[in-house]
Amino acid sequence: MLVGCVFTRQIWFQLLHRFGLASLAPQPNETSFDIWWAKADRFVFGGGGEREREQHRNDCVFNGSSPCVEAVMVMIREEAQLWSMAGAKGLSLCHASGIG
Repeated sequence: MLVGCVFTRQIWFQLLHRFGLASLAPQPNETSFDIWWAKADRFVFGGGGEREREQHRNDCVFNGSSPCVEAVMVMIREEAQLWSMAGAKGLSLCHASGIG
């Protein structure tokens, strides 16, 4: 589900695109998150969006909401802002990329 789902791949693409790393987004032929992540991890450290993607999925499954990539991106930006306000270090790249 973390790389095999079309919706999830769109989230990864949107998130990585903001950092100029869209080419690292999971491709349709990738079925293992662990293998994809290990490959992507060679280029970047960290990640994000999984908690927000999972919240959005649950909202769609249990509350009948429609999948919306932009809604998840807004949730990721809000989460980054909260972490920044709490004093998290290293989020300046997120702010510069429009994430936070």
